[in-house]
Amino acid sequence: MEIRWSLPAAEDLQRICAWIERDNPEAAKQVATTIYHGITQLKHLPGMGRTSTRMSGWRELIFSPLPYIAVYRVKHDAIEIARIYHGAQNWPRVRAIIGSPCGQGAGEAGRVSDQRTLVTMKADR
Repeated sequence: MEIRWSLPAAEDLQRICAWIERDNPEAAKQVATTIYHGITQLKHLPGMGRTSTRMSGWRELIFSPLPYIAVYRVKHDAIEIARIYHGAQNWPRVRAIIGSPCGQGAGEAGRVSDQRTLVTMKADR
């Protein structure tokens, strides 16, 4: 099973780490590692996040003690990571989460084509 990151989710992680890095580069690395490894675990335990009460059909993975939540869904061949939110921020409506429907897949690992919104990352990296 693959882990597929939407482009907005990848940008969320980059933005979170850039913000933290301004004050504490080591903490930014730790946050990035915690979130990435937590999401990687979904490959083997796709149901470990809670069922979302905010959006039907989605799950939420919490990175305690961090205040971040990954919004994802489980498909038959992949885990799709839609966004990473701070727990205190307001969430947009469902369509705004990924911009376009997930599930179309992506080409090679780490590449995003112009027509697709997902970045595919092998969970075993």
